[in-house]
Amino acid sequence: MGFFDQFDSAPSRASDPETSKEAAKAVDLKGDSAYALDAVIRFPDSTSAEMESRLGCKDGKIRKRLKALCRSGLICVSGVRKCEVKGSKCQTYELELFDGTEFDFTDTL
Repeated sequence: MGFFDQFDSAPSRASDPETSKEAAKAVDLKGDSAYALDAVIRFPDSTSAEMESRLGCKDGKIRKRLKALCRSGLICVSGVRKCEVKGSKCQTYELELFDGTEFDFTDTL
């Protein structure tokens, strides 16, 4: 069970703009979406294939959820580089707070 399984939707702050609160409510943080968000937090600046490899996932379990998480404002594309798993250029991802502030969670894990 991942950390985000305890929430019905993405968390938001009282000070967040109304549009951010609506986006947070639209994200289903159960199952694979929560698993993908947890992977991005645990492995920032990684490609989907790298996260899946580190967690032993198959069938694009994380990759299939990243686009929706980006649209929701929970994560963002942090760059493009050669993937250690595929050997080709791929996007990397990181957590993005609703106000656009990026935060490095690596010291908190």
